[in-house]
Amino acid sequence: MKVKKLSIGIRSLDEVMEDFARAAKALQMGENVAKREGLYFTDLRAFRRAITDQRLAVLRAIKSSSPGSVYELAKHVKRDVKNVSADLAILEELGLVELKKTKTPRGKVKPLVAYDSINLDIAV
Repeated sequence: MKVKKLSIGIRSLDEVMEDFARAAKALQMGENVAKREGLYFTDLRAFRRAITDQRLAVLRAIKSSSPGSVYELAKHVKRDVKNVSADLAILEELGLVELKKTKTPRGKVKPLVAYDSINLDIAV
């Protein structure tokens, strides 16, 4: 089985704009531009605000125990359901978690993580 990796990087706004300009120019010239997937932050502080120790624990718990609901996940990480739900909303917005509604009468939400590892790239 192939390991799915997610790339996370720290890139300045200037670097992002340079890459965008380079890709736009290549497209204008009819060249193919490789799709670049990943999640990028402008600095390490922004990364740490988004990927806290508790959110990383949530990601690991989802991957290791595959909880059937947010409630089960909260029990697993020994945290309040409301706080875990708030973290899941942030992680979903970042594209790190997918929240699937189950077809049960109560409509439970099952959190999913579609990758096996996260690679952090910090340019020096």
